[in-house]
Amino acid sequence: MAVTPYTYDDLDDPYDTDFNLDNFTIDKDRAFVIPVIKEALEINPNLKIMASPWSPPAWMKKNHHLYGGEFNEEPQYLNALAKYLVMSIQAYEAEGIPIESFSVNNEPLLPIDTYSTMVMNVSVMIDLIKNYLGPEMRQNNITAKLLIWDWNWEGAWYPETILNDSKNA
Repeated sequence: MAVTPYTYDDLDDPYDTDFNLDNFTIDKDRAFVIPVIKEALEINPNLKIMASPWSPPAWMKKNHHLYGGEFNEEPQYLNALAKYLVMSIQAYEAEGIPIESFSVNNEPLLPIDTYSTMVMNVSVMIDLIKNYLGPEMRQNNITAKLLIWDWNWEGAWYPETILNDSKNA
């Protein structure tokens, strides 16, 4: 079964914006994803759920597409992405699905134009975590672990740069 890529805040016109996330919904996950996760949790209640988006909504990206491109690092987009990630965790937890860990972006240095990907350079990731996502998580009592590198074993410099940044202490 092929599924057309989607996010939780897609807009008809990806050049529009939704900084308040008024169009946020996990409804598309209700048909298949949520029931399968719930069934898996019934079989194994100790299962740990990790969330890893492949792309934020197209309107948050410089190329305005889910495929490829870079994140738009302007403050209003960083703030919206932080809220989007927290709302995603809250929405799943409201469904009875605890999120144990999550990443900001799957493979944050992979810009492929044939499926959902996005580049988020290390300085943008540091800014997002320190100034937007961290505070948003604390304000909303999000206890899920934040993973900063859910890619292959190569590229250790990326998470090391983030973890070694003294501003993140």
